[in-house]
Amino acid sequence: AKSRESQMPRVHRESMVKECASAAWREGSWMDRINLVVNMMVSVFLVFLPAMVADKLKLGWRETARNGDVQQYFENIFQIEYWRSCCCTVLRSESGGLLLLAPPPVQPHTLQQLAALGKVAGVLIPSTSHDSNAWAWKDQFPDITVVCPASIRDQIEPSVHVDAALEDSDDLRRSYGILQIFPAPHTRYDDFAFVLRSSTQGRVLQLGCGFGTMPRSLLRPGVFLAGYTGQREFRMFSSVFASRSPKAFLEQLAQAGPFEAVLMQHGPPLQGPDAAQRLRNFRVNRNFWSL
Repeated sequence: AKSRESQMPRVHRESMVKECASAAWREGSWMDRINLVVNMMVSVFLVFLPAMVADKLKLGWRETARNGDVQQYFENIFQIEYWRSCCCTVLRSESGGLLLLAPPPVQPHTLQQLAALGKVAGVLIPSTSHDSNAWAWKDQFPDITVVCPASIRDQIEPSVHVDAALEDSDDLRRSYGILQIFPAPHTRYDDFAFVLRSSTQGRVLQLGCGFGTMPRSLLRPGVFLAGYTGQREFRMFSSVFASRSPKAFLEQLAQAGPFEAVLMQHGPPLQGPDAAQRLRNFRVNRNFWSL
C-alpha cells in the first residue's frame, strides 16, 4: 500500500506565478511591463512548452537529470547540484544528523553519498519555490522532521506534512548551526536567507532564490534566457517576482558578515574573505534585455 505521503498532491505553483505577474503588471512602469511581456513570452515558448513536451515523453530534464555529487565546503556544510541549476545545502550536526535545505530528487547515488556523511534527519523548505521534492524524502525516511518558515507553512502543508515552524525549532537550529533567518522584503512571495555557523565557528550565508552565480552559456538556452548569467539577480526573477530592487536587502545581509562563504540556491558559492563585498556587487538590472 502506498504511504500517505506518496498519495499527497503534488502542489504546482502556477497560481503564485500568475499572482506575481499580475502584481508586476499593476505596479510597473511601461518599460517594466514590456520587460515582463517579453520575459513571459520567451519563457513560455522557448523554455516551458518544450519542457512540457519533453516531460510527457519522459525525456524532460527533471526526468533525466542526474543529481551532482556531494561537494564539501566545511566539515558540517555540503551541497548537491540538481536539475542542472539548483543547489541543495546539506547541514551536518555534531551527532551526525543531516538536514537538507531545498532537497534534491531522491536518487540512489545521492542516498549512498549522504549515508556516508550521516543519517538524513530533516528537511528545511526555504520557500514555496523550492518545496517540490520534500514529499519524496518524507516518503523515503518517514521519521525525518520537516520544517519551514512559519509564514509559508500553510502553503507547504498540502504537499508534505510540516512538523514545525523553523522559528519555533530552537533545538534543531542549534544542532545545525542556523544562527539567523532573514525574510526577503523585496519579493512578492515569502523567500528567506539564512546565516549558518561553519565547523570553524565562522559565518556562512545561504542566499534564497532570485540570486545566482550560474556562468553564462549559450549551450544552455533555458538557463541563459532566464538570466542565470554570472553574479546577478535573475532577469526572470526581477521581472516577475521582485517588487523592488534587492540592493538594500543585499546590504543588510552583507552587514551580518563577515562570511567565510556565500552559498547559492543557483550556482557555485562565493568563497574567501571578500565574500560579503562580492555580495554587495551583485548585478541588479530590471531590464530583460541586459546581459
